[in-house]
Amino acid sequence: MMEDPAAPRPDVTVVVPTYARPDAIRACVAALQAQAGASLEIVVVDDGSPVPVADLPGGPHPLTMIRQANAGPAAARNAGVRAARAGLVALTDDDCRPHPGWAAAFLRASRFQPGALLGGATRNAAPGPFARTSQEMVDHLADLSADRPRFFPSNNIALPRNAYLAVGGFPEDYPLAAGEDRAFCRAWEASGRPFAAVPDAVIDHHHALTLGGFWRQHRNYGEGARTFHDTADAGPRRPGYAIALGLVAAPLRLRRSGVGPMRNVAIGAGTAVLVAVAQMATARGYARAARRGRT
Repeated sequence: MMEDPAAPRPDVTVVVPTYARPDAIRACVAALQAQAGASLEIVVVDDGSPVPVADLPGGPHPLTMIRQANAGPAAARNAGVRAARAGLVALTDDDCRPHPGWAAAFLRASRFQPGALLGGATRNAAPGPFARTSQEMVDHLADLSADRPRFFPSNNIALPRNAYLAVGGFPEDYPLAAGEDRAFCRAWEASGRPFAAVPDAVIDHHHALTLGGFWRQHRNYGEGARTFHDTADAGPRRPGYAIALGLVAAPLRLRRSGVGPMRNVAIGAGTAVLVAVAQMATARGYARAARRGRT
């Protein structure tokens, strides 16, 4: 269903890029249709899926569909934000399912933190150690408890539409879902705009991973990191070994309620091994992108 241009302006526009995951985007839209406490418009951007997205769930919130030639999630988000009617835009991904009060939490926070890039809390909802470890790594980098957060992943953020456009949106020279959120957050920080954590804006992340998928995901992150470091405004690099050591050590410090001390260490050690594997995959992707850049 297309939105009536004469309809009242919504509180929040939610933009969701999608590519070739019909079941995931239907579940995501169903979760968005269940949002309460804020008026929404939902903008789904089909990034050139081989079979066009169709039959999305209806509900109380109007839905706009945009289809574009495959250009990557950064370009899809930008197209969705350009079409947004609300002053506040929220972004999530097709494999995420926002909790019912997600958009309302961002709306409340925007009134207390006007002009801020707002970042919510993401919970891993996929089984297995690979998805859990990937989420723990992202949580380590996007620390909602930090006094001055500087990074939020693109699957759970909200911000003023005009500020999004003013900083240039997501850089479209990132063809993969890797690194473009780092570049966006760096541009946001360079503009002098604030960040603010919104822990009660919660989504469940249903990104199931096998070992092969885990490797490919982090290899893509390495390629995105190379693009990030090659940009003129990327700023000073944080040494790779410092990031790796922090990520490997973090699981060993985890506390899981109801788990004995020895079991706690075993869980942490297993996660640390996967973090090391992820670092190898990232290094492989970084080197591969560097070789392409020299040819």
